[in-house]
Amino acid sequence: MKKRIALILLSIFTAVSFYSVDANAWLYVQALNPQNPAIQAQIDAAINQAYQDIYSQTILYQRQPRLAKGFANASAYSSNVATQRGYQGYDLFALTVGAMIGGQAPSRSLSYYNNIDEKLQYRGDLYAGAAFVPWTAQIGLNCGIFGVEDLYMAVKFGKNKFHYSGYAIDFMNIGLQVNYQFMDQRKAPIGIFLWRGFSLGSGLYYQYNKMDMQQNLYNVTENVGAAIVVVRPKFQFKIHTSSYVVPLELTTAVRILWILNFSLGGGADFAMAESAIKIRGYSPIIVFPAAFPGAAFARGEQKGKHCNPVMPKLIGGVGVNLGPVIVDVPMTYYFVNGFNLGLSVGFVW
Repeated sequence: MKKRIALILLSIFTAVSFYSVDANAWLYVQALNPQNPAIQAQIDAAINQAYQDIYSQTILYQRQPRLAKGFANASAYSSNVATQRGYQGYDLFALTVGAMIGGQAPSRSLSYYNNIDEKLQYRGDLYAGAAFVPWTAQIGLNCGIFGVEDLYMAVKFGKNKFHYSGYAIDFMNIGLQVNYQFMDQRKAPIGIFLWRGFSLGSGLYYQYNKMDMQQNLYNVTENVGAAIVVVRPKFQFKIHTSSYVVPLELTTAVRILWILNFSLGGGADFAMAESAIKIRGYSPIIVFPAAFPGAAFARGEQKGKHCNPVMPKLIGGVGVNLGPVIVDVPMTYYFVNGFNLGLSVGFVW
């Protein structure tokens, strides 16, 4: 089980290119000083076998352009955080604080995910990625107070660095949103039903995500004659993504029984994004009975300079409206097998 989990993590979070003094190897081994020179040949054979085991299981991850593109797409999806699209048409201002995840899925078919760990193990590269924005605040203003009717403008910003359970995360999200309410709200008697009209929105978002993590992979032990070789690899992963997104959205929403709020819409994101996935690895090579003869090193980098430039999408959301207090769960499905899912809380006045 540990070996399987390690292979999944390696395939999702790394892209490895190998460098060493040997063009066909990624292990670098120091000169050996065995206690018993009579078994030197067996020690050499055991080290070579350990190398073959590691190399055969990591060579698949030497090139992963689809994975790098998947992370770039996911960054663009999650930049829609702290949305207010389900509450357009407000009288004065709206303030929301939200979090959002974005994901790029390899396939629409649920059957694809049967034995997904084996697919990752044998293919090494999948069109997949993920991004997470822990928090962003957005404040919107009805420009009608300045004499510009039906126009709403909002700015948003979020930035933080934190550590959690072996992860180091650094993110920033900043954006400008403009909405035009071209069809006004309609309300039923005594407010049982409120239709929020139609709103056309656009803007510009910039976001970067940096995540560092450390992972201990599975040990490799080889027995060749009287020699035993143990390799204990440790890897540090760095996943960096950044994106510029221009959304174009047509949305509407209804409020029912003063409390329940449902939103629906569609549009597309026009995006430029990139990702870099880096790995730095180290492992001692322990040979018995020869004490500590050497070490193994690995390093590599995979970049994805472009995401999908046009991402058509369907928009939805469900929330509650308790007077001026709102709690909203926005969600988006992208026709390129992507999604985002968020949570927003705040005030609308």
